[in-house]
Amino acid sequence: VYFRNLEPPEGDTRPFIRKTPSHTMSSDTTWTRKSHDVKFGATLRFIRNSRTDYSNAFHEATVNPLWLADNGAVLNSRFADMARGSQAQFRDAAMVLLGIVSQGTAHYNYSKTGQAIAQGAPVRRRFDAEEYELYLQDTYRLTKSLTLTAGVRWSLMPPIHEASGTQTNTRVPLGDFFAQRAALADNGIPQSVVAPVEYVLAEQPGGRPLYGFHKRNFSPRIGAAWSKGRYVVRAGWGMYYDLIGAGLIQNFDAYALGLNSNISNPSAVLTAANAPRLTGLNTIPATLLPPAPPAGFPQTAPKLFDITSALDDQLRAPYTMNANLSIGRELPKGWFAEASYVQRLSRRSLLYED
Repeated sequence: VYFRNLEPPEGDTRPFIRKTPSHTMSSDTTWTRKSHDVKFGATLRFIRNSRTDYSNAFHEATVNPLWLADNGAVLNSRFADMARGSQAQFRDAAMVLLGIVSQGTAHYNYSKTGQAIAQGAPVRRRFDAEEYELYLQDTYRLTKSLTLTAGVRWSLMPPIHEASGTQTNTRVPLGDFFAQRAALADNGIPQSVVAPVEYVLAEQPGGRPLYGFHKRNFSPRIGAAWSKGRYVVRAGWGMYYDLIGAGLIQNFDAYALGLNSNISNPSAVLTAANAPRLTGLNTIPATLLPPAPPAGFPQTAPKLFDITSALDDQLRAPYTMNANLSIGRELPKGWFAEASYVQRLSRRSLLYED
C-alpha cells in the first residue's frame, strides 16, 4: 500500500534481471589501385535479450484522495475558509490519518496459452534480434592536396521478436485506430462508438511483426580533405540509421494486454464513508482489485481504466544526418588553430505517448 506524496516506509524495489549476450561477426577487405583505395565488408550481429522481471508480480493500492468521489472534497468540507492551495495537502494528510485506501491496481500476468502466472512469480521473456550491414567505400586521391571519400552502407534489421512467440499486436493497426478517432472528433461523433481494441498473438491470423522489415535503409557518406601550405580544410556528411529493436522492446514488454494487464478500480465511485480502510502495508483490500480479464487470445480491451502498451507497427527506423566542416592553420612555434562547425539533424524520431 502506497501513500500519495509520501515515500514508502520500507523498500519496494523489485528485481529485474537481464542477460544480453551479443555476437558480432565482421569481414573487411581493402583493394588499392593507383589513386583509389576501395574498402568493402559486412557485419552480422546476433543479440539475445533474456529477461526475468518481478516489477508486475504483485498487486498494489494507494491512499489517494483524487480517486474518491468529487476528488475527496468532503474531507475538507467543514473548513470553508481553507485556502485552495492547502486543500490538496490537507486531503492527503486526512486520508492517511483515517486510513482510507481508495485506489487499487491489479497486476495479472499470463502465458501465451492463457495460463495465469502465480502472484509473486516473475515474467520471463527472451527477445531475439539480428542485424546485417554491408558497406562499400572509395577514397580517391584526386591531387596531392585533395582527397575525396564516398561510400554507402546498407542496413538490414528484421523486427525484434520473442523467441517463444509470446508477443501480441492489435488486430487493427494503431495508426488506423487513431485516424478513426480523429475522424469522429472532426464530425462531432462521440468516441464511444469506436470499436474496442482487440489484441492477437503475432503467430495468429491477423498477427504481425512489431514493425515492418524495411529493406531500403541505405545510408550514403561523403567526405573531403584539402591541404595546402599551412592550411587544412575537412568536410563530411553522413546518414546514420538508429538500431531501435532493443530499445522499443523495453517499453513494449512492460505491459501487453492479454499477457500482462494493470487494471485499476474506477475513480470517483467510492466515498470517504464506504472506501475500505488500511489494515496493513502488505494487505490489499480485495474489493479494490478488479477481476482478471479473460485469458487467451483474441483479447479485447475492457471498458475500464486500463494501462496497456503497444507499438504503432507503421513506424520506420529513425535516422540522423550528420555534417561537419573544419578549417585549420599551422601557427608559428608549433601551435595549430582550428575552427569547426558540427550539425546533426534527426528524422523520424520516436516518441512515447502516455
